[in-house]
Amino acid sequence: TLGLTGSQTISNQLTVTGLIDANGDLDVDGHTNLDNVSIAGVSTFSDNITVIDDKKIQIGASDDLEIWHNSTNNNSYIKESGSGSLIIQAANFVVEDLSGNDYLYAVDGGTTALQFNGSTKLTTASSGINIVGTTTTGQLAVTGVSTFTGNIIANGSIDLAGDIDVDGHTNLDNVSVAGVSTLT
Repeated sequence: TLGLTGSQTISNQLTVTGLIDANGDLDVDGHTNLDNVSIAGVSTFSDNITVIDDKKIQIGASDDLEIWHNSTNNNSYIKESGSGSLIIQAANFVVEDLSGNDYLYAVDGGTTALQFNGSTKLTTASSGINIVGTTTTGQLAVTGVSTFTGNIIANGSIDLAGDIDVDGHTNLDNVSVAGVSTLT
């Protein structure tokens, strides 16, 4: 046992085999290489935390949440592998490209919007969704009333199971009627 009191200066190197029990602050100036650190309590960093390529930040008893950068494919990952979900909570949520342009933004209690090349293409509204531009779909099933403004172009057959109510002038190039017809 080495009993030191007060401030001590060691000018060369101190080698310790066994445990060091420091019952106070440990102040280290310069680079410190620690092979294994176990910290109980709060850790405060006054600068960046750097994790090298292909090493992960692992959170949870079973490493359920991982954040890392893969140097082989140059991709970065956030992975939730536990039995729960990855939940991101924010008053407003924005996903941007590297230049700060929005891909997606969601406003608490308001709209959610998807953008393409800086232009909003789809937004949510209290009435449903609003789409700007051309919509391509393999199949569309609509229930309820649909209101169209502008022309409707159908390149193919239209099969209607119900009445057609037309207000205004209608040009029909070819009409085939099966069954009883009343014309006035």
